[in-house]
Amino acid sequence: MCRSVTHGFVCALLLLSFSGDTKADAPKTLDQYVKLSASAKITLAQAIEAAVKEAPGARPIEAELEEKDGAPRYEIELLVGDGVKEAKVDARDGRVIKIEVEELDEDDAKELAATRAALDASKTSLVGAIEAALRRVEGGRAIEAELETEDGKAVIEVTVVTAQGLREVEIDAATGEVKKVEPKATPVVVFHFDDPAVGGLPAGWSARETNGGGKPGVWKISADAAAPSKPNVLKLTTEADDATYNVLLAAKTTLTDIDLRVRVRADGGNEDQGGGLIWRGKDENNYYICRFNPLESNYRVYKVIDGKRTQLASVKAETKAGQWYEVRAVMNGERIACYLDGKKLLEATDAAIKEAGWIGLWTKADASSSFDDLMMFPVEGK
Repeated sequence: MCRSVTHGFVCALLLLSFSGDTKADAPKTLDQYVKLSASAKITLAQAIEAAVKEAPGARPIEAELEEKDGAPRYEIELLVGDGVKEAKVDARDGRVIKIEVEELDEDDAKELAATRAALDASKTSLVGAIEAALRRVEGGRAIEAELETEDGKAVIEVTVVTAQGLREVEIDAATGEVKKVEPKATPVVVFHFDDPAVGGLPAGWSARETNGGGKPGVWKISADAAAPSKPNVLKLTTEADDATYNVLLAAKTTLTDIDLRVRVRADGGNEDQGGGLIWRGKDENNYYICRFNPLESNYRVYKVIDGKRTQLASVKAETKAGQWYEVRAVMNGERIACYLDGKKLLEATDAAIKEAGWIGLWTKADASSSFDDLMMFPVEGK
């Protein structure tokens, strides 16, 4: 049994065959970032300069290395007059593939006004900030740069990849001074639910029930145009009764201390809605869970022992069906912290289950939900 967090993640990786793709807009492991950056033959700064050359007068405000159809590509956002254009640059030869005008809604327009004000106050360009960042992080390669405002001041954040990890470098846009350099967490394992065939389940996962009653729900990979990382999600459709907990377990994982994150969308349900994460699972009757419920407007963490659920902490949290939320659970020893969309909302302490166990996904009763981007991070302090 793998009890340490590092060994636990290795077990999860080997036994579950987690997805290894590096698609655009999807979280990546460090290894994927390193491979992606190595595949680019021109730098982020060179890509920005190529984009500006094709759009005279444009001012770059964001640039990022991504992958499209198996090839590395830079995406550069350019402020042009009262709008924004996005340039796509081939990272292998520096060719500008195309430049498109981005459609902006009301919220985008407000954000753009703040970005323009920050840009007007800046004396340091994105390219200048990248150069400053690389002077501080020797041997690294810039994969992202973005102009932002913090406490009313313009800053440029540059992400640099090294063999040891990602580094986030913050530069004062007014002076060009490097303010801080910090490690940037990357997931050890990412599962997008896109490699398994539509209609099936990921290898090593099994659908179960706690206090099952009525017809079991159906878990399966489904195509979904609204998936956070397209094209697929893991979807549960169920009409189970109120006493049933719908459980999907990665039955070969052996993790103790965890930092788990998953995107969840409540698709429907009259008795219950929403869902969340399972960890330290012994079987379908013994595990920890945290979940949100749009019908009850709450976010809670529980333990389930011998099929009986006991609440450990609860908070009011307004959520809506049809929207994606990130559910995150961190457990280190006996300490539990649960987050919703990046905000820590719950804390608890419990020692009922100390051993390593399975991870999984959970809903209650007729809560039909979709899941995407399950990620496992190293636990801080381990």
